[in-house]
Amino acid sequence: MKSHVIYFFLAITIGAGAVYFYKKKCSKCCMDSSSKNIEIKKISAQELKQEMQSNNNLVVLNVLAEEYYNDCKIPGSRNYDYAQLKENVSLLDKSKDYVVYCASKICPASHEAFKILHDMGFKVRAFEGGIKEWRDLGFATEGPCVKEYLK
Repeated sequence: MKSHVIYFFLAITIGAGAVYFYKKKCSKCCMDSSSKNIEIKKISAQELKQEMQSNNNLVVLNVLAEEYYNDCKIPGSRNYDYAQLKENVSLLDKSKDYVVYCASKICPASHEAFKILHDMGFKVRAFEGGIKEWRDLGFATEGPCVKEYLK
């Protein structure tokens, strides 16, 4: 009986430590304290395609590394690598409407780019499906589109 109680408390202690470590790690690498509870404003592929034809104020940003942008992109989109977005944000016009996209639904870069731009006062939405969904829907793309994640 004593050993069961010891194992129980040991399990609770280890579990609590893992949760604490996870939250600390996430707060340092992924979550900016000012944007933890921001609701991501989203746009679908169909809405984006339609808006690209009708909104002259729209700027579509691919936030992947240049290698991936050069491989496959939405026509007319610009590349602002997420890793350097904060440093290059001064090149963006706050009077424009922005849509950020990355590789696919499992890629977090568009969400993180959304948070950065939103926190800096930009009008921004995220296209979560990324270039993979765009291409899978048969919408026009530029580049060879041969990277593994697109298959």
